[in-house]
Amino acid sequence: MKVEPVRPCCFFDISIAGKFVGRIVLELFEDLAPKTTECFLKLCNGSASDESGNVLTYKGNYFHTVIKNFVIQAGDLIHCTSDKECPSDQCGTGFTTLFKSDDFKPENLAELNESFKVCMANNTDSNSISSQFFITTHPQPHLNGKYTVFGQAIHGKSVVREIEDVKTESNIPIKSNTVYITDCGEWNETMPVPIANACYDSIGGDVYEEFPDDDTNIDKDSSESVYIASTIIKNSAGLIFKQGRNRDALLKYKKCLRYVMEYIPDEDQEPDWNKKYQDLRKQIYLNLSLVSKQLDDNLKAVDYATYVIDMANSTDSDKTKAYFRRGSSLLKEKKYDSAMSDLKAAKALSPNDPLVEKELDTCMKLIEKKKTKEKSQYAKFFGS
Repeated sequence: MKVEPVRPCCFFDISIAGKFVGRIVLELFEDLAPKTTECFLKLCNGSASDESGNVLTYKGNYFHTVIKNFVIQAGDLIHCTSDKECPSDQCGTGFTTLFKSDDFKPENLAELNESFKVCMANNTDSNSISSQFFITTHPQPHLNGKYTVFGQAIHGKSVVREIEDVKTESNIPIKSNTVYITDCGEWNETMPVPIANACYDSIGGDVYEEFPDDDTNIDKDSSESVYIASTIIKNSAGLIFKQGRNRDALLKYKKCLRYVMEYIPDEDQEPDWNKKYQDLRKQIYLNLSLVSKQLDDNLKAVDYATYVIDMANSTDSDKTKAYFRRGSSLLKEKKYDSAMSDLKAAKALSPNDPLVEKELDTCMKLIEKKKTKEKSQYAKFFGS
């Protein structure tokens, strides 16, 4: 029986534009690249220092290179730290040597046929280990055998994706989108993986990655496999919503929508599966509209409800919900005339719905109150 090595792990807490995004957890290949792993861990746990005794650490370092569908890169401890101006012309030019020996040879020059691999960035001296590293965001087979592969991201892949999506100029994140490592250290299974841009709760059996391209559980060539996964994610969101965790539910429904939109089958080739996906998409939009409304994100609620109204497969029941949610959200935005139009449309579709009737009555009273106030203001103006 093959014995799997117990590998050390480390973490990076990431902020973008001053806002916490989440934690990336890296598993390090100590068995394949022991010296590189040792040097990298020291920069994570703060035990490294330069010749003057100054602490060397990734904490406060920022990702200086971001290339979509390629890599994100950090580790310039000279020019890319929190006390330096960023971006600058010197971004990424600083390599801090951590180890050097004439007898040392680069470790584990492996294949890069998978995403989320952690590699030591090359410097001019092949007999040394430097501080710069990169994480691949897509397979890079053209780099096979050229870089020391010493780890992989096992948690926080959605954080890597968010870094990958920041706005850049010349592959450097712009100043308003600076990507900082706010904290780092060693990590073990008893420690959390805090996240702000996703919900990692596996309730209801959701074991799937945030982005379908990164998932290994689904068969990406099978419409049925992706549909089953999407349904599980949707049901997970529903369970979370029932717990009153509206923001987490919103993130889950958005995740589900990514799976549906990424793999929705062609209507001509798979008409039955296309119909199922379209129905699921409609349900997700309805749920997103409801959750957005509960979170007082009224304009988003309006957008999602509008999608349902415009969909060809929406039933009268679906449209009643959509008109009601759009109307209620417009009412909160004090767009009374538009709200009235939508609520009347909902009432026409469902004349006996008490919630629609109540909201319509509220809207009418607010419109009347607005008219009375305007008349009073006009009277004061012309009477003065």
